[in-house]
Amino acid sequence: MKNLRSTFARSVAGSAAVEFAFIAPLFILIMAGVIDFGRGVFTRFTVESAVSSSANYALVNANSVSAAGADTLSQTLATILAGNSANSSIAGRVTINNGSIATLQDGVITKSGSSSSAGSCYCPTLSGGALSWGGQQACGAACGGGGVAGKFVEISAEGTYTPFFLDFGVSSSGKVSSRAVVQTQ
Repeated sequence: MKNLRSTFARSVAGSAAVEFAFIAPLFILIMAGVIDFGRGVFTRFTVESAVSSSANYALVNANSVSAAGADTLSQTLATILAGNSANSSIAGRVTINNGSIATLQDGVITKSGSSSSAGSCYCPTLSGGALSWGGQQACGAACGGGGVAGKFVEISAEGTYTPFFLDFGVSSSGKVSSRAVVQTQ
């Protein structure tokens, strides 16, 4: 009996399977965390890329920030937001100079607002996370908080990220958002 016990104690057959059984759950948990974190970062990059692409288009087409071109520009910028989304999980809003508004929700773009104010200049301010346009100003006039009155485009987007584990600081309440305010003149 003592001889049989010492034979089993010295045997290494099957030790790799036992070690794998201890290590595999930890390895799988780490891989799941890495994949989950990657999904969150991908969602953040997708939202920020959509806003950045729209802002770039607004800058290149600054002459469209006018009463005549605001409706078309807001529609185009919302389409760019939708086109940069890997799926229809991005919701967004484009406001052209306190006038024409295009809202993206579930892949559908709806328009509201009036393009008549798009030809005016403003001194927008950010207060508590909300953009306040203020009254119309003379283009090029000094703004109270610094800067110069001009024509602006506000682009905001929000994506949904539901983590498997923790959100790793990637989102806030399952939402990843980005905003850009572009002065075109």
